[in-house]
Amino acid sequence: MKNIYLAIWYGCNQRCFGCPVSHNENRSQSLTVEDIRGRLENQLRDGPFSATISGGEPTLHPQFFEIMGLFKAARIPVCILTNAERFGDRAFCDAFLRHIELSHTSIVTTIHASDPAIHEGQNGSVGSFAKSISGLQYLSFRGVQVTVKHCITAKNYADTANFIRYIDDSFHPSVAIQLWGLDYSGLPKENAQELYIPFAVMRPKLEEALDAYLEIQERNYRHLSMHNLPLCAVDPFYWELMPDSRVLDFRYAAYYDPTTEVSEVQSDAGKQSAHCTHCDVQEYCGGAYLSLFEYFGDDAVTPIRAEIME
Repeated sequence: MKNIYLAIWYGCNQRCFGCPVSHNENRSQSLTVEDIRGRLENQLRDGPFSATISGGEPTLHPQFFEIMGLFKAARIPVCILTNAERFGDRAFCDAFLRHIELSHTSIVTTIHASDPAIHEGQNGSVGSFAKSISGLQYLSFRGVQVTVKHCITAKNYADTANFIRYIDDSFHPSVAIQLWGLDYSGLPKENAQELYIPFAVMRPKLEEALDAYLEIQERNYRHLSMHNLPLCAVDPFYWELMPDSRVLDFRYAAYYDPTTEVSEVQSDAGKQSAHCTHCDVQEYCGGAYLSLFEYFGDDAVTPIRAEIME
């Protein structure tokens, strides 16, 4: 099914160190209810589709509930990319639930670490960790499909196993986990450098985290997926956890233009390094973001040779 992407506005209650919107001075652009209504009607003429809405922080949009009502009325599946801080308010959660079609609504939230200090150090919002976690727990309890996303960086890679255990301890098994490589597009060079973690350095901690997940999976079948992390980031033993199933891969340029839909935006992920052409498993690898190679060069990945795996 076709998916359209709508950045409904750029207002935000956080200033994430790794988010390009935080470094974009033009944050006044916004879509109105009528703008979105027109787009949905146009898309519906071409057949069924799903939508992803983001920002900024979409829950802060002054017409957020009205926008959600459009999706409910048309029964359009919608995924909301949100930091979930506002869902820490139970009254806001209940109002949100009244404006959505439960079976057609999902939420994806990035949690930077199991340690509140690390999480809030990356998003610049003191107290946000408890608000986001409690809000997501409540929404999950009420039947909303929740996914917790984790972008691995130099600031949090050592915590990845603890993060997976924390999510498992804190949420029902229906809550999925996504592990992502980072897209550096739009970031100042100094920020990108501070967040960058070579895969060779990440690898032991990532494999430790995957071992923790495999133990969990035996108990409760919680789903974990990995995105924009190349096969050379882990031992072949873990490759079955790395299907080539990239989700919501679009250029961060979409963030700078709320009129841009994902169907009009070229994917910005794949096997982009010159080394990838010499890798014996390139056809099975999802690759990484182009911005990784733009900032850190071809040596960000290591080609895998067949004889190494024998």
